[in-house]
Amino acid sequence: MIDKYMQAGMNYFDTAYIYHGGKSEAAAREALVKRYPRDSFMLATKLPAWEIKKADDVERLFNEQLNRAGVDYFEFCVFHGIT
Repeated sequence: MIDKYMQAGMNYFDTAYIYHGGKSEAAAREALVKRYPRDSFMLATKLPAWEIKKADDVERLFNEQLNRAGVDYFEFCVFHGIT
């Protein structure tokens, strides 16, 4: 699917910390990041607000997401589940 999507000229991919049982970012790494140059796509994720208990959690979670996805940056990062 990713190959067909990219061949059609589209390049925006959306993931999140919690999607697919917490495996969405790792799936993006395997199916997209390892196969395409980083400058050929945009990657979005969502920071899980419910996991933030103290200020340090934001950076810890964000770095975990970068590692899961295998990237140095996300084009977009939004807060997920703000209550």
